[in-house]
Amino acid sequence: MKNSFLRLMTIPFFVFISTSSFHAQTTIWSEDFDGNGGAGSNWGLLNQNIGIQGMTANLWYISCLENGNASGICGSGCGADNSLHVGSSSVGDIGAAYDASSLCLPGCFLCDLIGFCSDVTTNKRTQSANISTAGQTNLTYNFNYIENGQGTIDDCIAEYSIDGGTTWIQLGNPAKTVICGSGQGLWTALSYVLPAAAEGIANLRVAFRWQNNADGLGTDPSFAVDDITITTPTPLPVELFSFYGKVEDDYTRIFWATASEINNDYFLLEKRSEKNEWDAIARVNGKGTSQEESWYQFEDLLAGNDEYYRLKQVDFDGKYSYSSIIHLSKSLNARFTFYPNPAKNVLIVESNSFQKTVKTITIQDVSGRIVHQSKLKEERINRIDISNLLPSFYTVIILEAGKIVHREKIVTN
Repeated sequence: MKNSFLRLMTIPFFVFISTSSFHAQTTIWSEDFDGNGGAGSNWGLLNQNIGIQGMTANLWYISCLENGNASGICGSGCGADNSLHVGSSSVGDIGAAYDASSLCLPGCFLCDLIGFCSDVTTNKRTQSANISTAGQTNLTYNFNYIENGQGTIDDCIAEYSIDGGTTWIQLGNPAKTVICGSGQGLWTALSYVLPAAAEGIANLRVAFRWQNNADGLGTDPSFAVDDITITTPTPLPVELFSFYGKVEDDYTRIFWATASEINNDYFLLEKRSEKNEWDAIARVNGKGTSQEESWYQFEDLLAGNDEYYRLKQVDFDGKYSYSSIIHLSKSLNARFTFYPNPAKNVLIVESNSFQKTVKTITIQDVSGRIVHQSKLKEERINRIDISNLLPSFYTVIILEAGKIVHREKIVTN
């Protein structure tokens, strides 16, 4: 335990608390365009003509020529990861690089015929094969993409169909992504919530439709997409609704609480080291299976000025999941004390050394919305009216000269 003192407790807490579960996502369908058996072999029609097409309309391709990098990484040349992308039919597949101009008027059949130039007007859909969502609800459609083009003129639309591709509905219009210094796009993650009509059916399809005119305006990259998944939330065995900490004079105190636990063997409280590695500093037994609220507390006597913590929850079968990371800093928590906690109607803010500078107290709810904001009086003790706050968890922030000087979690009942 590294000389840290552990105190575990379960508190009967007779208040109504707004809880929010952390959820894992279970993938029910995927496509990575790499041809890996199931995933990678689920795409259907590559190029479906929609409306008027020029003689040399751009085409959808699947290849390594626009390497399907992870989100946050700039596009690169041909690698080991295929992607789906829009390229030129006349030049051929060179990645997400399209032909924006033909030097002809759109629909100039004579120009096409004599070979003087070719019209690149494009409106083509590429679509998946049928996707079964039988027994599945709360679906999310996820993918990584890059896009440029020209506004909504040379543009890509995300679509879906609930009748096997007979009719299509627009799901969204992905925003243009950042262009890297190399001129290639920054791979960006995007998710859409699928409507209830997409749930529990055998013939859901997803698609992308690229359209461009031939006015000579538009900039590469066109559009590329990779690592498409459809997921559904899977409740984690532990419903963690609170994880926060408080800095004391010479140690930090970590709190967490669960609304329910299923098959929960134990928690590992982990702290980030100077080598940017996570070290377990405490192992705390879970409740196994419980539908009651359980509160836990740990005191880290070896805490430094700035510490980062996270929880690892481990099932009896060895499966595990992580909480979000919390950051505790002594420089942010040395001057103020809040009580009572839990609080009702009035929150008392006591300053250890009140300096005559303007300070603001802000209270945020669990979604980050500001529910109270006021100036503190130049007094050692301030009483804050919180009678309008619902029973829940809140974050209290003290600002001085525009800088955060104190942050703490409170509970109201």
